[in-house]
Amino acid sequence: DYLESIQRPRDPAPPSEEPLPVRVQMNNLADALTAALPAVFSDLAFSDLELRRAFGDAVGLLASDAAYLEAHADDQSQTFAPIARSLSRDAERAHAAYVAGNVRATRFRMAEVVENCVACHTRLPGLQSPIDRLVDAVDPSTLPAHEGLRLLLATRQFEVARDRYEALLLGDEVLAVDRRGLLLDYLIVSLRVLNDYERPREVLTSVAERGGDDDGRARELRRWLASLDSIEAIGNESAGGGPLEPAHQLLRRGDELRRAGRPGAAVVYDIAASGQLFRLIEGTAVGEEELAEAYYLLGLAESRIGRPPGRERWDDYLETSIRLAPGTRIARASFSLFEERWLARHQGTPVFSLPRDELRRLETLRELAAAAPEDGRTGNAT
Repeated sequence: DYLESIQRPRDPAPPSEEPLPVRVQMNNLADALTAALPAVFSDLAFSDLELRRAFGDAVGLLASDAAYLEAHADDQSQTFAPIARSLSRDAERAHAAYVAGNVRATRFRMAEVVENCVACHTRLPGLQSPIDRLVDAVDPSTLPAHEGLRLLLATRQFEVARDRYEALLLGDEVLAVDRRGLLLDYLIVSLRVLNDYERPREVLTSVAERGGDDDGRARELRRWLASLDSIEAIGNESAGGGPLEPAHQLLRRGDELRRAGRPGAAVVYDIAASGQLFRLIEGTAVGEEELAEAYYLLGLAESRIGRPPGRERWDDYLETSIRLAPGTRIARASFSLFEERWLARHQGTPVFSLPRDELRRLETLRELAAAAPEDGRTGNAT
């Protein structure tokens, strides 16, 4: 069955310069990813020579499909372009790791490929994709808790994922994952994706009353609850401003809490702001400069949420901001934050050990941010 799934016929690329329709591109990508996915979770693809070769073919197709999608992403949607670039990088690294015979690195890179699906699908729940059928390749219920949850999110089973998060947070099961990370992901699904503020109040209240892991955790949860209570009022206060004003208000409130020494309470505002920004980017007709600023704010919010490496997406959002408005003040602000976070991410790593594509990316974005602005744009970052 595994070999047959890899050998399914594919839609060929057209001979002309016209790109494949995005649906066909995504179908091809989904076929390759569905075939390669089992290797992330088991030894199946490495158990004998024939399966190993078949898996190598699937990863090679995945890398070429992702590169094709990246090349034409701007033709389809500016909002999809950053994820397409990240997907292409991770798929190419997975293929390179496989060619080098590094099983552990291949699995790690394939897990990062799946995270791109999570990042894309947790923007808003209504977006549809052929990637949803990944669940046919691996049953999430057979996986460890954290891996099953990532697959549920990648395949857009948000209500099922929310229920699983709540069962883990309220149950007595000893978790082999970071509980704060679990709580953050639960809030991201609830606030950003499902736009639900009521249900998390009940769950966080129950977890806090049980004391969490310790008294410190319970205190932090009570701060999160206080933040949830004030977010609706902030939305009402900013109703008369421009389309970005609600996100500005939320991020400013988070800044106030950080200056007051309460960063734990601030993260709820960052998540809520990211939800506001995603809804603006996906559903509202805004000018290119406003869109660039929205991506800057999204990168700022994501950089503050503090998710583990591999799940954070601040770099993709800041890169998109720079590419949308090169040479403007918003581009320079985006690059300043990108460089600061990029250096922190690679702190302690010798330059000669850094991936060449990462170094090229940094220099390309530096040049774009410093370029002369196009069409007299200024791109103010507020």
